[in-house]
Amino acid sequence: MSLGIPDPAAYNCAYTEVTVKKNILLAILTMFMLSIFGNILTPTVSNAAGAKTVLDISYGPITFQSYAISGYNSSGTYVSAINSNGYIITGTSSYDYSQAVQINVASGTHDITLRDVTLYTSYRWQSSAMYVASGATANITLEGENRLYGRGVGILVPDGTITGGATDSLTVSALTGAGIGGRAGEETTLAFKDCGNVTISGGVIHATGGDLAAGIGGGEYGDAAKTIHIAGGTVTAATTYSGPGVSVGIGGGYGNTSAVNKIQITGGSINSTFGKRPVNASGQSVYKTTITLPAAAVAAVESLTIKQGGVTIPYNITAMNTDANGKLYIYLPASASQTTATIKVGGITYQYNGIISTNDSNVLKMDQDSL
Repeated sequence: MSLGIPDPAAYNCAYTEVTVKKNILLAILTMFMLSIFGNILTPTVSNAAGAKTVLDISYGPITFQSYAISGYNSSGTYVSAINSNGYIITGTSSYDYSQAVQINVASGTHDITLRDVTLYTSYRWQSSAMYVASGATANITLEGENRLYGRGVGILVPDGTITGGATDSLTVSALTGAGIGGRAGEETTLAFKDCGNVTISGGVIHATGGDLAAGIGGGEYGDAAKTIHIAGGTVTAATTYSGPGVSVGIGGGYGNTSAVNKIQITGGSINSTFGKRPVNASGQSVYKTTITLPAAAVAAVESLTIKQGGVTIPYNITAMNTDANGKLYIYLPASASQTTATIKVGGITYQYNGIISTNDSNVLKMDQDSL
């Protein structure tokens, strides 16, 4: 089934890499109509109680459609039956110069687990390690250490929603497109250059855009991104080339970095630059605020209570960790009143205080009495 991806001239490019460690949940949901074939063909269903279909990427690309799948199991036997219990993808692929996408979710709804996958896609400069088409739903659980290499985009989401959850880490980098979002677009190859809706609700996620693309958002020359919502986790998003109007960690692509419908932050620790001022759930502008814990090491945040002028500010800490330097980057509204943050890490509770101004250089300092 054709993906509808243009076939630009080949370029001598490096490869996209996605590194994934265990127990990260991504749910990628797009909002358009399902493929018409899914409505007219009767699916073949494999439905053994609780059993998932195991697919091995080393035998070739895998395609998911609403009425069938296409891939091979660990014995090299061809598999086409859909399975309502879901799928496990494993194995290591060789360099394949004939496939634009190695894992293609073309239509339908599928629960997919990536388990210790090493995957290479070397087709053309616009190729993607993974592609989720408009009208498809993929609920992806990542286990073990997974690496995906492509030439264009780490995870291509031309229109849809990504939800990350759980703990451990996901690292996505790209050569010309976004780490997560749209791919590069030139004058004659503008398809899929924009980014759909992206929601991250947990996990340690590192996303780096290639060339002039956003880490999360529009690709190089990508005009826009829809709503990017971070509701938890620990997120680092960066771009290869930075600068005003050039590219940002989160937002639109080159030349249109502010072309994003909305960047919303309701939780998580986020270290990035933005194409547009982030807002909270109430629509208030929020500003980067740094908190440094005593131990310079990664640690899970067990609890966090934030108050401004005695009023509690909601902030989600699902799967939120300090970075290797013991720092948290949270986003709060500006206030002339004292802001206090009470944090529990490693079983120890600390209190921090400060004033939040309308800039991204805010720092809350530790109350020495809390040591």
